[in-house]
Amino acid sequence: MEEEKKAKKKYKRTDAPKGQVAQIKRIQHIHNQIANNKFPNCRSLAKELDVSEMTIHRDMDKLRDDFRAPIEFNYTENGFHYYEHYEFTLQKTLEENELQLLTEAKIFLSHFKNTPVYEGMENVLDSFCANRKYEKDDDLLLRRIALAPSTEPRVHINPKTWEDITEALKKNYVLHLHYPKPSDDITEPSVPVHEQEEDRWTVRPYQILLDKGIGYLFGYVEEKKDVRLFDLNKISHLSTSFRQFDLPEKFEIENFTGGGHFGAFKRFRPKQYKIAFYEAARPIIRNGNWADNQKIEEDDENGRTILTFTAAQDMRILKWVFENMAYAEPLEPPSLVARWKFNIATMAQMAGFKVKSDLKIEDIERMEREGN
Repeated sequence: MEEEKKAKKKYKRTDAPKGQVAQIKRIQHIHNQIANNKFPNCRSLAKELDVSEMTIHRDMDKLRDDFRAPIEFNYTENGFHYYEHYEFTLQKTLEENELQLLTEAKIFLSHFKNTPVYEGMENVLDSFCANRKYEKDDDLLLRRIALAPSTEPRVHINPKTWEDITEALKKNYVLHLHYPKPSDDITEPSVPVHEQEEDRWTVRPYQILLDKGIGYLFGYVEEKKDVRLFDLNKISHLSTSFRQFDLPEKFEIENFTGGGHFGAFKRFRPKQYKIAFYEAARPIIRNGNWADNQKIEEDDENGRTILTFTAAQDMRILKWVFENMAYAEPLEPPSLVARWKFNIATMAQMAGFKVKSDLKIEDIERMEREGN
């Protein structure tokens, strides 16, 4: 009797997940009852799981038809049983398109590894793979779909920051926060003193983005009347105003990157980029999804593939050019070519070569702001 009460509480409608996950959990429970020779029937299962008998009938049909369970009704015991040995697992029923979805879900989930949302998401994925907890040596499908070792850091997000921002996202609350002024690194170039930002911002939060081991808040900054990205771990003095805002129809970051696909980055107006790639980089460029309007031309006479596209992600594009080492040569716009040459000259000087650059960083930054 006590066990029945516990079961009722566990499977109360208000506690169960919605939709397909809820049905899978019920089917797992039904299978356990049958496999352990409890001889359940639709009435007893409906009472135990606090659902209608019609719902149980649908669950039984799915167990029998979709999972090919050898179910038979035993009139002597007044309940269902398996007429031959049967192991229930969703892995057996995964079709090719479902496996692809599972793979993408696993990759997506890996980026949340150290965030407060990870455990709940992992439990949902696990429910689509089998009906029990796994021991260390079990052959779990999720362990067979993995990301290669990477130097990218794992995302670490302060749980309180995550909680406050996600609550604001749910209710469209405006946030107040403090944030450091721009630094001089390659991804966040220095800004002239008269244009430097103040520490405190009023932000309408649009999205949380995870990119290259960093979690970002993407939103509209009321003081600047423009969108901006904030590294979650650099945010301080975060507070909710409890003032709501109207979320625009096109709030996702891809609507602000000028068509570029280079991650969580947006700066200045969109520009046209033209970059030549050589040798080992050519096949990679041909198969890549770099921008919405990308154009790929083969210049076999000069042994190169030329990629042309539009984007508003200048620093990410520069970093990508250097990731392609000597196989990438920027051709347009002039500001990208100038900064590329300036950085090469700086690296050559650090390596001990007597190289002098005629370019000044102030002139390059002016070219970037002016859209050249």
